[in-house]
Amino acid sequence: MKIKAIMGLRPKAQDAASIRAAIGEAEAAQAEAKARAAGLEATRAATMLDGEAAQLERAERDLATARADAERAGIMLEALRGRLEAAERAEVLARVRTAAKDAEAASARFLAFMRDEYPKLAQKIAAGMRLETAASEATQAANAAFIALPPADVAQMMEEGVQMPPQPSMTIAPYLFPNFNANVRLPAARGSAWPPTDDCTFEFQGKVNA
Repeated sequence: MKIKAIMGLRPKAQDAASIRAAIGEAEAAQAEAKARAAGLEATRAATMLDGEAAQLERAERDLATARADAERAGIMLEALRGRLEAAERAEVLARVRTAAKDAEAASARFLAFMRDEYPKLAQKIAAGMRLETAASEATQAANAAFIALPPADVAQMMEEGVQMPPQPSMTIAPYLFPNFNANVRLPAARGSAWPPTDDCTFEFQGKVNA
Protein backbone atom coordinates (compact mmCIF):
# COMPACT_ATOMS: atom_id res chain seq x y z
CA MET A 1 0.00 0.00 0.00
CA LYS A 2 1.47 3.29 -1.03
CA ILE A 3 1.75 6.25 1.31
CA LYS A 4 -0.94 8.01 -0.69
CA ALA A 5 -3.33 5.12 -0.07
CA ILE A 6 -2.62 5.23 3.66
CA MET A 7 -3.29 8.98 3.71
CA GLY A 8 -6.53 8.23 1.89
CA LEU A 9 -7.75 6.48 5.01
CA ARG A 10 -8.11 9.85 6.75
CA PRO A 11 -11.70 10.67 7.69
CA LYS A 12 -13.64 12.83 5.26
CA ALA A 13 -14.74 15.05 8.15
CA GLN A 14 -13.99 15.32 11.84
CA ASP A 15 -17.40 14.24 13.13
CA ALA A 16 -17.75 10.90 14.91
CA ALA A 17 -19.63 9.22 12.07
CA SER A 18 -16.93 10.07 9.52
CA ILE A 19 -14.20 8.89 11.87
CA ARG A 20 -16.03 5.60 12.46
CA ALA A 21 -16.25 5.10 8.71
CA ALA A 22 -12.49 5.76 8.40
CA ILE A 23 -11.82 3.26 11.19
CA GLY A 24 -13.78 0.65 9.28
CA GLU A 25 -11.69 1.29 6.16
CA ALA A 26 -8.43 1.19 8.14
CA GLU A 27 -9.43 -2.07 9.82
CA ALA A 28 -10.14 -3.59 6.41
CA ALA A 29 -6.79 -2.35 5.07
CA GLN A 30 -4.94 -3.76 8.07
CA ALA A 31 -6.66 -7.13 7.76
CA GLU A 32 -5.82 -7.28 4.06
CA ALA A 33 -2.16 -6.38 4.71
CA LYS A 34 -1.83 -8.99 7.46
CA ALA A 35 -3.35 -11.66 5.25
CA ARG A 36 -1.00 -10.67 2.43
CA ALA A 37 1.99 -10.81 4.78
CA ALA A 38 1.00 -14.27 6.00
CA GLY A 39 0.82 -15.52 2.43
CA LEU A 40 4.17 -13.94 1.56
CA GLU A 41 5.81 -15.54 4.57
CA ALA A 42 4.80 -18.92 3.22
CA THR A 43 6.02 -17.90 -0.24
CA ARG A 44 9.39 -16.80 1.13
CA ALA A 45 9.83 -20.07 3.00
CA ALA A 46 9.05 -22.08 -0.13
CA THR A 47 11.34 -19.89 -2.24
CA MET A 48 14.19 -20.45 0.18
CA LEU A 49 13.91 -24.16 -0.53
CA ASP A 50 13.14 -24.22 -4.23
CA GLY A 51 13.47 -20.76 -5.76
CA GLU A 52 16.13 -18.53 -7.19
CA ALA A 53 17.91 -15.78 -5.32
CA ALA A 54 16.07 -13.09 -7.28
CA GLN A 55 12.75 -14.71 -6.42
CA LEU A 56 13.68 -14.77 -2.74
CA GLU A 57 14.69 -11.12 -2.81
CA ARG A 58 11.39 -10.20 -4.45
CA ALA A 59 9.42 -12.26 -1.92
CA GLU A 60 11.21 -10.54 0.96
CA ARG A 61 10.59 -7.08 -0.55
CA ASP A 62 6.90 -7.91 -0.96
CA LEU A 63 6.74 -9.27 2.59
CA ALA A 64 8.41 -6.14 3.97
CA THR A 65 5.90 -4.01 2.07
CA ALA A 66 2.96 -6.01 3.42
CA ARG A 67 4.27 -5.79 6.97
CA ALA A 68 4.81 -2.04 6.58
CA ASP A 69 1.27 -1.66 5.23
CA ALA A 70 -0.14 -3.55 8.21
CA GLU A 71 1.94 -1.44 10.61
CA ARG A 72 0.85 1.81 8.98
CA ALA A 73 -2.79 0.75 9.07
CA GLY A 74 -2.38 -0.10 12.76
CA ILE A 75 -0.88 3.31 13.51
CA MET A 76 -3.69 4.95 11.57
CA LEU A 77 -6.24 2.93 13.57
CA GLU A 78 -4.71 3.98 16.88
CA ALA A 79 -4.77 7.63 15.84
CA LEU A 80 -8.33 7.38 14.53
CA ARG A 81 -9.60 5.77 17.73
CA GLY A 82 -8.12 8.58 19.79
CA ARG A 83 -9.69 11.10 17.44
CA LEU A 84 -13.02 9.28 17.68
CA GLU A 85 -13.03 9.46 21.47
CA ALA A 86 -12.46 13.22 21.31
CA ALA A 87 -15.14 13.66 18.62
CA GLU A 88 -17.70 11.64 20.59
CA ARG A 89 -16.98 13.68 23.71
CA ALA A 90 -17.33 16.92 21.76
CA GLU A 91 -20.66 15.76 20.31
CA VAL A 92 -21.98 14.78 23.73
CA LEU A 93 -21.01 18.19 25.10
CA ALA A 94 -22.62 19.87 22.10
CA ARG A 95 -25.88 17.97 22.71
CA VAL A 96 -25.83 19.01 26.37
CA ARG A 97 -25.24 22.64 25.40
CA THR A 98 -28.10 22.47 22.92
CA ALA A 99 -30.38 20.85 25.49
CA ALA A 100 -29.52 23.57 28.00
CA LYS A 101 -30.29 26.29 25.44
CA ASP A 102 -33.56 24.58 24.49
CA ALA A 103 -34.55 24.34 28.15
CA GLU A 104 -33.66 27.99 28.70
CA ALA A 105 -35.73 29.02 25.69
CA ALA A 106 -38.69 26.88 26.80
CA SER A 107 -38.50 28.38 30.28
CA ALA A 108 -38.35 31.87 28.82
CA ARG A 109 -41.50 31.19 26.78
CA PHE A 110 -43.30 29.92 29.88
CA LEU A 111 -42.20 32.87 31.98
CA ALA A 112 -43.29 35.25 29.25
CA PHE A 113 -46.69 33.57 29.22
CA MET A 114 -46.98 33.83 33.00
CA ARG A 115 -45.93 37.48 32.86
CA ASP A 116 -47.98 38.60 29.86
CA GLU A 117 -50.92 36.21 29.44
CA TYR A 118 -51.64 34.56 32.75
CA PRO A 119 -52.89 37.68 34.53
CA LYS A 120 -55.50 38.23 31.80
CA LEU A 121 -56.54 34.58 31.76
CA ALA A 122 -56.73 34.48 35.55
CA GLN A 123 -59.11 37.40 35.58
CA LYS A 124 -61.28 35.79 32.88
CA ILE A 125 -61.45 32.50 34.75
CA ALA A 126 -62.24 34.31 37.98
CA ALA A 127 -65.02 36.24 36.21
CA GLY A 128 -66.46 32.96 34.92
CA MET A 129 -66.42 31.51 38.40
CA ARG A 130 -68.28 34.54 39.72
CA LEU A 131 -70.88 34.02 36.99
CA GLU A 132 -71.31 30.42 38.11
CA THR A 133 -71.71 31.52 41.71
CA ALA A 134 -74.43 33.98 40.72
CA ALA A 135 -76.18 31.36 38.57
CA SER A 136 -75.97 28.78 41.35
CA GLU A 137 -77.42 31.20 43.89
CA ALA A 138 -80.22 32.16 41.52
CA THR A 139 -80.99 28.47 40.88
CA GLN A 140 -81.09 27.71 44.58
CA ALA A 141 -83.40 30.67 45.21
CA ALA A 142 -85.74 29.60 42.38
CA ASN A 143 -85.87 26.02 43.64
CA ALA A 144 -86.48 27.16 47.19
CA ALA A 145 -89.34 29.37 46.05
CA PHE A 146 -90.82 26.50 43.98
CA ILE A 147 -90.62 24.07 46.85
CA ALA A 148 -92.32 26.58 49.15
CA LEU A 149 -95.40 26.84 46.88
CA PRO A 150 -98.66 25.23 47.95
CA PRO A 151 -99.47 22.04 46.01
CA ALA A 152 -102.12 23.77 43.91
CA ASP A 153 -99.63 26.42 42.79
CA VAL A 154 -97.02 23.75 42.05
CA ALA A 155 -99.56 22.01 39.82
CA GLN A 156 -100.31 25.27 38.04
CA MET A 157 -96.63 25.95 37.46
CA MET A 158 -96.17 22.47 36.05
CA GLU A 159 -99.17 22.95 33.74
CA GLU A 160 -97.54 26.12 32.50
CA GLY A 161 -94.39 24.16 31.75
CA VAL A 162 -92.27 26.00 34.28
CA GLN A 163 -89.33 23.85 35.31
CA MET A 164 -86.65 24.54 37.85
CA PRO A 165 -83.19 24.55 36.25
CA PRO A 166 -80.46 22.26 37.59
CA GLN A 167 -77.22 23.57 38.96
CA PRO A 168 -75.22 25.13 36.07
CA SER A 169 -72.33 22.69 36.39
CA MET A 170 -74.76 19.78 36.11
CA THR A 171 -75.80 21.09 32.72
CA ILE A 172 -72.33 21.19 31.18
CA ALA A 173 -70.50 18.46 33.11
CA PRO A 174 -72.40 16.34 35.64
CA TYR A 175 -69.19 14.92 37.07
CA LEU A 176 -68.28 18.42 38.34
CA PHE A 177 -71.29 18.50 40.65
CA PRO A 178 -71.88 20.24 43.04
CA ASN A 179 -70.11 23.16 41.36
CA PHE A 180 -67.38 24.20 38.97
CA ASN A 181 -65.66 26.44 41.51
CA ALA A 182 -64.87 23.43 43.68
CA ASN A 183 -62.78 21.94 40.89
CA VAL A 184 -60.78 25.02 39.97
CA ARG A 185 -57.32 25.33 41.46
CA LEU A 186 -55.77 28.03 39.32
CA PRO A 187 -56.90 30.72 39.91
CA ALA A 188 -59.41 30.92 42.73
CA ALA A 189 -62.59 32.99 42.60
CA ARG A 190 -61.04 36.44 43.00
CA GLY A 191 -58.22 35.78 40.55
CA SER A 192 -54.76 37.25 40.70
CA ALA A 193 -51.79 38.17 38.59
CA TRP A 194 -48.48 36.34 38.82
CA PRO A 195 -46.66 35.82 41.15
CA PRO A 196 -49.14 34.04 43.42
CA THR A 197 -50.64 35.88 46.35
CA ASP A 198 -53.33 35.10 48.88
CA ASP A 199 -55.85 35.80 46.13
CA CYS A 200 -54.95 32.55 44.33
CA THR A 201 -55.12 28.87 45.10
CA PHE A 202 -52.47 26.73 43.49
CA GLU A 203 -52.11 23.01 43.05
CA PHE A 204 -48.58 21.65 43.40
CA GLN A 205 -47.71 17.94 43.31
CA GLY A 206 -51.21 16.99 44.36
CA LYS A 207 -51.33 19.40 47.30
CA VAL A 208 -53.41 22.57 47.41
CA ASN A 209 -51.96 25.66 49.02
CA ALA A 210 -54.51 28.34 49.77
